[in-house]
Amino acid sequence: MQKKISCVVLAVLWILNLVVSVRALDPNQPPTSFLRAHFTSDDGLYGPVVNHIAQTQDGFLWLITIVLNLTRFDGKTFYRFELPGLTTLAVAPDGALWVGGHTDLKRIPSWNFNQFTLTEWASYHPGPGKASDIASLRFDKSGLLWIGTEDGLFCYKGDQFVAVGPRSPVREIDEAPDGHILVITNEAFIEFAGSEVVPHPQLAHQLGVKESEIYKVLRDHHGNTWYFTAKGLARQSSGQIENLGIYAHISASFAVFEDSQGTIWIGKDGGLFRATSTGLELVEPRIQVKSLYEDRDGNLWVGTNGDGLYRLKDRVVRMFTTDDGLPNNLLMTVLIAHDGAIWTGANCGGVSRFDGAHFQTLNEKNGL
Repeated sequence: MQKKISCVVLAVLWILNLVVSVRALDPNQPPTSFLRAHFTSDDGLYGPVVNHIAQTQDGFLWLITIVLNLTRFDGKTFYRFELPGLTTLAVAPDGALWVGGHTDLKRIPSWNFNQFTLTEWASYHPGPGKASDIASLRFDKSGLLWIGTEDGLFCYKGDQFVAVGPRSPVREIDEAPDGHILVITNEAFIEFAGSEVVPHPQLAHQLGVKESEIYKVLRDHHGNTWYFTAKGLARQSSGQIENLGIYAHISASFAVFEDSQGTIWIGKDGGLFRATSTGLELVEPRIQVKSLYEDRDGNLWVGTNGDGLYRLKDRVVRMFTTDDGLPNNLLMTVLIAHDGAIWTGANCGGVSRFDGAHFQTLNEKNGL
């Protein structure tokens, strides 16, 4: 009997794992369920501060650390390239890696990634002087490259750099789901629809800050807009702006990211947080977050200010018990229905249907 029950339990775990597996961290799971890996100098990481993270099509992870050099990570070994003075990076649709620094913009072809010396890259200058001091890069959904510099915003089209908007230093570039480009300069937040500016005349007043105190704007795929300001975090939904809870206050140093499941992740000097319907949920305390990135397997990578690199991932197998809604923990049989639901039978507990998120049990009270 014990052997039969063990086999059934293994079958349940295997089938339920197929149902609940996702390509990003499951938003329905508590933060304590995530598997954590921590990489520091003891693992070969160069520098304790990770400013930027990106992944190329071959699976390599690329980092810019406090030493302002480019680092490649293959999942086991960190390798540093002697390219000093780098500040930001982005992966192009054709697979090339673009890296920006204080003096120029470089394009590194993908065939060079598995070498120990990066050669034959192309160097670009969006403009003279401060226009070649690169602060941020972003490829939009159409494949157009946007470059934020100390002399304003540029886009790269037709092998030419075109100046867009006012000539104020650019700190951040993001893209909204509708294709609009969201730009943070030293002076204000600017939204571009193509090359046209979308006005927000009362936004700073509504947020209770100066225009220069809007640090970042994120528009998610649920239609919400998130504002990160000198007074904290606010979310605009259906035209209404609300402040978010006890963890609202943030400084100018933070990171924010929307993963493929639509979960909003916020990192600041007080730790890593996950946005929920009721506010911000603390996921990883006591770390100062500098960068956030989701790889192709749905793992979340967290670059920190002084504590190296973290990886958060879902567990391969999750155990379901009475805490998840099962009538008891003695399961006798399991099957999968045509609609994808899982049915389990418990010893003296009836039958339960699992829809991927919840168990619904039918027993004697339901007429069985």
